[in-house]
Amino acid sequence: MKYYSETLACLNRSDEYDLVQKKLTYHGYQKTEDPQEADVIMIYTCGSTDAFISRSVTRTKELDQKYGKKIIVCGCSTVTSLKSYEDTDFLLCSPTDFSKLEELLNVQVKQEELRVAQITDDPIFNQKAIVIQKGCVRKCAYCGIWKAVGKLFSKTPESVLAEVKELVKSGVYNITLSGDSIADYGADFGSNIIKLLNSIGSVDEKVSFNLLDFHPRMFIKYMDELITLAQKGKIKHIGIPIQSGSVDILKAMKREFNIEKFVFGLDEIRKCGIDFSTDIIIGFPGETDEDFDKTITLLKRLNFSKISVNVYTDLEGSISSSMPNKISKKNIMKRYITIKESGLQGIDNDFLDYQISKVVYSK
Repeated sequence: MKYYSETLACLNRSDEYDLVQKKLTYHGYQKTEDPQEADVIMIYTCGSTDAFISRSVTRTKELDQKYGKKIIVCGCSTVTSLKSYEDTDFLLCSPTDFSKLEELLNVQVKQEELRVAQITDDPIFNQKAIVIQKGCVRKCAYCGIWKAVGKLFSKTPESVLAEVKELVKSGVYNITLSGDSIADYGADFGSNIIKLLNSIGSVDEKVSFNLLDFHPRMFIKYMDELITLAQKGKIKHIGIPIQSGSVDILKAMKREFNIEKFVFGLDEIRKCGIDFSTDIIIGFPGETDEDFDKTITLLKRLNFSKISVNVYTDLEGSISSSMPNKISKKNIMKRYITIKESGLQGIDNDFLDYQISKVVYSK
């Protein structure tokens, strides 16, 4: 039996995608690059925003209509937008439940297997990466992903170090470390991210890492330790999604952090030559023009090398989906124009334009 697969999911789901394919191959299924040849089609989807859910669902239904094969849908959209699949006979697998895969193909994927780290590819930095943890300990108001990925569980430190050593053997020294909430690594077994980073750094003096999805509050907590690692040349990049520069909106988002301490810490660690990226959300319920202006001011103050702007949309089951004072498409468009004219460096314009096309111009 042959299978065809593709992914529209983020880096944090890449190890799942790779593991499922390895399991299929182990059980005798042959991968094909031609969907027409396949007996079954598997697609990994994104469930973070309406724009990316729309892309995932549209592509899945396109494959179904064009090829008429059995479809397995994996990834976060199967939880954050379950209603999108109500009129289909697709088999749905979430990041925590692969039972439908076993039902159709007699292939088991157990949660315990996902605790073992494996090398994957990072399309952001075009290099090798290791997803070091899954799940989240927080429930940010706008987010539905925590429902999809479940409780925090960390990859075993032994398996992470083993993969780092393999990369070093092959001549790879700068490695991306990613996860749904990497700063919380180890909280499920009495350890922490700093212990892991120190262990990774000791594998070889030339080893360094890029850290993605580091919560601002945890950045403040581990500021001194991160500065020490940066001074040793171990950290090259940190992705810190601030989401807003307004204290009021951060509180509503359930993402409070001390902005002054955060700015101080960023200024200090930047002296070590570290690069920073961030994410923000525009149009969160209740966001005033003043709140939005505070975000723009903070972005200009911090001078991130890359800024991913997410247009707010309601996700199924998210706390904010039931909040009042939704922002109109007209005001979202005004903020989009302001960002475009702000002179901010590092804006991912393609990413932003795509979302605007789906959110503002959709029916």
